[in-house]
Amino acid sequence: MLKELSISDFMQKLSSSDPTPGGGSAAALAAWQGSSLIIMFCGFSLGKEKFKQYEAVLQKADKEARTLAEQLKKAVDEDTEAVDQVMKAFRLPKETDQEKSERKAAIQKAMRRAAEVPLTVSKNCLSLLNICQDIVDKGNPNSITDLGVGCLLAHSAMEGAILNVKINLSSIKDEDYVNNLSQQIRNLKAEANAIKSDVLAKVEELI
Repeated sequence: MLKELSISDFMQKLSSSDPTPGGGSAAALAAWQGSSLIIMFCGFSLGKEKFKQYEAVLQKADKEARTLAEQLKKAVDEDTEAVDQVMKAFRLPKETDQEKSERKAAIQKAMRRAAEVPLTVSKNCLSLLNICQDIVDKGNPNSITDLGVGCLLAHSAMEGAILNVKINLSSIKDEDYVNNLSQQIRNLKAEANAIKSDVLAKVEELI
C-alpha cells in the first residue's frame, strides 16, 4: 500500500510515467501532513500551565486532527484504487450491445467513486482548516508557523482534491449528480478561502 512506503519510494512512484499514484493521492498526502502539523501544534501546548485555560479546546482539536489524519492516510490509497477502477472499466469488452451497456455503466460507477474520494478529502481539509481557526490564538506561539504550514497544506490539498473532483465530474452523465457535487465544491472552496485568510493573518500577527 502507498501509505506504507518510505517517502523516497512514494516520490519515485509519483514521478513515474504510470497514471497512479497521481494528483489525488498527492493531495491526500499533503492534507495528512497538514493534520500532523496541527497535532504537533497541539502537543506543544497540551499539559502546559501557560495554556491551561485552553486545555479542553486543544484536546478536542488534537483528537479531531488525529481522526482526520487516519482518514486522510487511507485516502492516499483510496484515490489510487478509484482511478485504477476507472481504467479497469475502460478496458472492459465492447463488442456486443450488452457489453457496451455494461461497460458504460461500469465506467459511470467508477467515475462517481473517483469523484467522491477527493470530495471527501476536500471536506476533511475544511475540517482541518476549522481546527486551525479554533486554536490559532490558543497555543504556544513558538510553534505558530507549524500551524500556519499545516493550514497552508490543508488548503492546498483541498484545491488539488477539488481539481480531481472536477475532472471526474466532466465524464459523468447524471446532470443532477454533477450539479450537486459542483455546488458542494464551490461552497467548500469559498468557506476554505475565508478561513485560510483569517488563520494566516493571525499567524502573521503572532510571528
